[in-house]
Amino acid sequence: MTILNKIKGRMQRPPECEGRQQPKSVVNATTSLGVKHIRKGKVLSEQVICNKVVTTAFVNDLVAALIGTAGPYGTFNDYKYHASGTDGTAEDVGNTMLGAEVESRVEGTQVEGATPNIYKSIATVTYTSSNIIKEHGLFNASTTGTLMDRTVFSDVSVEEDDAIQYTFTIQFNAGG
Repeated sequence: MTILNKIKGRMQRPPECEGRQQPKSVVNATTSLGVKHIRKGKVLSEQVICNKVVTTAFVNDLVAALIGTAGPYGTFNDYKYHASGTDGTAEDVGNTMLGAEVESRVEGTQVEGATPNIYKSIATVTYTSSNIIKEHGLFNASTTGTLMDRTVFSDVSVEEDDAIQYTFTIQFNAGG
């Protein structure tokens, strides 16, 4: 599912566009989150979750940057702070934070994917106590900030000193 599909119900077409065919000049995006559970250097499990929830707050930040009210690039280069939590409540476009964040946020490494239209942020969170991790969020700040994406996934039972490597990917596609 694309961002466009997620917000389609909220989008209002200008009156002059009513009754006309939807143009192919839209940008859509797909997301994925890789979750790699590591204990004592050994990978215990891996999962990839596709096309979850990019938030309304992020979409609003995107528009603010485009119209110049958020500085030349807004906070786009800051969407690299990975958070994890223990709340398995379903994602919603209105989410502004995780349900039950644990540990400190970790600054991810930002890279371009296989093609220039793919953005990735990769970070490893090391846990200081046992938890059942169920959610991940990508933020534009190490505390508070704007939540770009929240993803709920199958439980990962971590023990003290376990780590989870998160790889968040968003691919933008031009032309519909």
